[in-house]
Amino acid sequence: MKKSILLQWYQARDLMLMSHLQDAISHADPLTQILYNRAMVQLGLCGFRHAEIKEAHNALLDIQLAGKSKELLAQGLLPQVKLFS
Repeated sequence: MKKSILLQWYQARDLMLMSHLQDAISHADPLTQILYNRAMVQLGLCGFRHAEIKEAHNALLDIQLAGKSKELLAQGLLPQVKLFS
C-alpha cells in the first residue's frame, strides 16, 4: 500500500475497501495473505498518523486479535532452504 506509506490516508482506505479483498483473502495463498496483512498494518499506521484512531484500530484489530501477529506478517520465521537432489 504505497499510498498509506505516503500518508494518503483516505485514498488508501478507499482503495482497500473498494477492492473487497477482505471478503476473499481467507481463500488466497499464504503469500497473498501475508501481503494483505502487511498492507492492513500499513493502513492502520497511516490512520493513526492522521489521528483516525478508530479507523486505525479497526485496521489493526484482526492482526492483533489472532494473537500470532508475527506469523500473520511473516516476521521472525526461519527461512526454509530447498534442497534439490
